[in-house]
Amino acid sequence: MTQTAPTAPPPDRSSEDPLDLVPGWARRGFDRLRSAWTPLDTVAMVVILLQCALLVPVLLGGSLYIDDWRAQSFAADQPFWPWIVESNQTHFSPGARTLDWLQAAYLPLDHGVAVVVTVVIRLVLGLAAWRLIRLLMGPRPAGVVTLVVVLATAGLLPTTAWYRQSITALPVVIAILMAAVEYIRHVRSPSRTTLALIVGWMLVGLCFLEKALVIVPWLVGVGLLLPHVLGLPWRTVARRSIVPVAALATVAVGFVAFYLSSDSYDDGDAGAVDAGSVVELVRVNLARAIGPSVLGGPWAWTERSPYYPTGTPPFWLVLAASSAVAVVLVLGWQRRRPLTLAAAGAFLALYVPSVAIIAVGRLTRVGPETAGLELRLWPEVVVVAVILLGLVIGSLPRPRWSPRVLTATTAVSLALVLLNAGVSTVRFTHDWWRNPAGEIVASLRAALGTDPADRRLVAVIVPDVVPPWVQPDYHLGTLLAPLPDDVDVTRQTPDSRASTDEGDLRPVSWKTVQAAPDRPDGACGFLLERGAGSVRVPMGRPVPYFRDSQILLGLFVGEVTELTLRLDTTEGTEPPASPGSVTLEPGVHRLMFRVPADTRVTAVDVSSSNLAVGVCFTSVRVAIPELAGTR
Repeated sequence: MTQTAPTAPPPDRSSEDPLDLVPGWARRGFDRLRSAWTPLDTVAMVVILLQCALLVPVLLGGSLYIDDWRAQSFAADQPFWPWIVESNQTHFSPGARTLDWLQAAYLPLDHGVAVVVTVVIRLVLGLAAWRLIRLLMGPRPAGVVTLVVVLATAGLLPTTAWYRQSITALPVVIAILMAAVEYIRHVRSPSRTTLALIVGWMLVGLCFLEKALVIVPWLVGVGLLLPHVLGLPWRTVARRSIVPVAALATVAVGFVAFYLSSDSYDDGDAGAVDAGSVVELVRVNLARAIGPSVLGGPWAWTERSPYYPTGTPPFWLVLAASSAVAVVLVLGWQRRRPLTLAAAGAFLALYVPSVAIIAVGRLTRVGPETAGLELRLWPEVVVVAVILLGLVIGSLPRPRWSPRVLTATTAVSLALVLLNAGVSTVRFTHDWWRNPAGEIVASLRAALGTDPADRRLVAVIVPDVVPPWVQPDYHLGTLLAPLPDDVDVTRQTPDSRASTDEGDLRPVSWKTVQAAPDRPDGACGFLLERGAGSVRVPMGRPVPYFRDSQILLGLFVGEVTELTLRLDTTEGTEPPASPGSVTLEPGVHRLMFRVPADTRVTAVDVSSSNLAVGVCFTSVRVAIPELAGTR
């Protein structure tokens, strides 16, 4: 008789270490981090968390701004794909458009979401900056001082406060820093992992803004630093850099070919850029924007756009910043010439392509002074300039002072930089908090009732949310489109309402600008006959445009049909600025369609989806809404 071997008892897992459940690669990474961790890393983490905490009130007191509202309006009711890779003649930015889509779908028009996302981005930026500083400078107090200046400078405020800028430009800064981190690791110890991470960070950057293309020359510039930082021979650095730089160059060429082959994205205007304007751009930018930013500035601001100021540093700060940078470079030239030259080369490797991209995309539109002073366009330059200057300063031999004198001098210098940053931040915040857009939208949301009739609004401009010079046809219906129950800006009722500039909804009366000439052939006026498909209603003469002009239609239909309206104007045929199609049940209807800004209507064309339906138009006119209680 065959005996069966006894079955082993199940292992007792009660005493197993919970860390055994963690993947090996994660444990190895944690062990490396723990072994390399120093008290200065703890200080750096405290600094990063403190800057996040200080940012919260600055951001909470403001509001979404211009393109933030528009981005959510564009995302409303769109399919996720291909919307995120499309564009409205701006940038290829699927990363930012994904955030737009998610917020429009789940938490529409909520400024609190923007604050949380922005603080998380600044947290990651702080971690990335510290990782690069740590690799370049080691665990030294000079590195923490450099990190403090990076995080405190008001040069990052315009990019951080405006949500649309924070979710496009700041992720590129993170990608630039992290690509450099992985590149340094790759040169020190080449591996497929570091190579994949280098390429991955560039792809991440390109998903937010095409300015991530500067990573290719930037890493070449970082390579100039590595013989001095890592102590490796030039030939070794060059040999280990060939593969990552070639891989990034391939990605860059492919991206540029894709970008330029599409008509959807902003290609700029390279043909109109002249050398003199570029030189002036560089002069203004370095002397009056980047220089003051490395000292925490710019101290003073000028409101070029409503509530969103541009840095205009006073002469004393420009002089102080220029002098400070010059002193650092002179000392570096005298005492650490090879490293100083390498740092200058690394800066130029980033700065020159950044200037080229800004010159092509913005210079002809706003001029060299505005483009140079708009710090929201230069966050990567601000961060890299501070890090490289900190590297040069930290590499200088200690002067023959007592430790106490050196410490006191460093503390006073840092205190002056932080004072400048603090005053600059308070002054920027004062203007930023004046933005009433959030209160306007909150008031509108509160005024919308649950009855569908309460949601029938006239498509009027909301100028304090999106100024007319940005998008003249941005109207109340577009703004509120992301809300779960969309407002109706097509069907007119006797109690239709419109918004004041403060966000109050008030009843509307109508002032006729011009009506279509009467037709003598019966009460119907203009008839869309069965089988015809469309009818053209001439207005007699071009109708002058007034702000918020609307086409008003009185009509009745006998069966269900969808009507689509187009306008003949002195410039051609175009759709109305508000939704131009509406599905109608049998009965009498009164419809309204917003006239596009600055157009003169000559005729109204109406088509029906149901050829078996005749439509009788009792009135066709252009009118201006007038709000009750306003003049």
